[in-house]
Amino acid sequence: MLTDREQRALNEIERGLSATDPRLSAKLARGSGRRRRSALEILAIVTSVVLIATGAFDSRPGMIVAGVVALAALWGGPFAVRHWKAGSSR
Repeated sequence: MLTDREQRALNEIERGLSATDPRLSAKLARGSGRRRRSALEILAIVTSVVLIATGAFDSRPGMIVAGVVALAALWGGPFAVRHWKAGSSR
């Protein structure tokens, strides 16, 4: 926790930054840009990796197709989950 004096100084710095560089101020207010993955994204990634590994070590045609589909899911799955979540929150 900040003391009252420190909080006032921080508020003054924030106001000065907003006045001199509003784009940087807005970017800093949004956060670092890093975000946590949702449970659905992690599940999609783990499932894809398991299917890819299974498809790579099993020579049956169905497993090879499953591996290729899993590879597509690994690349597109997290994107699809984010897109779906963004659409459902509107």
